[in-house]
Amino acid sequence: MMDEQPFERALTGHRDFTPLTYLDWLIIEALIDDPTVVFSELVDSTGLSPKTARKRLERLFESEAIFIIPRQGAVEGSGEVVYHLAVVGNATVSEVRKVIPDTVLLHETKQPPMKYLLCRSTDLGEVTAKTHELRALPGIHLVRVTLNQDLLFSTKLEHKLVREQIRKFERKRKR
Repeated sequence: MMDEQPFERALTGHRDFTPLTYLDWLIIEALIDDPTVVFSELVDSTGLSPKTARKRLERLFESEAIFIIPRQGAVEGSGEVVYHLAVVGNATVSEVRKVIPDTVLLHETKQPPMKYLLCRSTDLGEVTAKTHELRALPGIHLVRVTLNQDLLFSTKLEHKLVREQIRKFERKRKR
């Protein structure tokens, strides 16, 4: 790996940041412990209407206020590896899924043609074998496992920080 060229970078347009609302913070609070919660349970736990919850959730994803990130490290059990994979080239997500079936497209750029994926495998050996197999596909120039989103947080800390934001909105409402 020492003789490899620097990794290509994809540029995306600047997004305007809009401050999070009280409803956004309620959704974030509900997702901390179970980010894969069924939508109807999210609606129940926040007290929002399904239409409002869906609209706010979509806005949170679009603004990248929330995004998919695997929890990795000592706080997680063994038995599976969740990782980010950057694929540079013209292969489709369907072609990638033929090699790595448990794959979700997180982001895609046109120039350079690049896909940023979230993948799951049973162990590191499978990750190595599958990324090697992926590199052999026609139209793929580079495949790289990336760990730039590898963060560990305590859910207690996350709840504390989010609840502080919710309380700020509640105090403003009482005025």
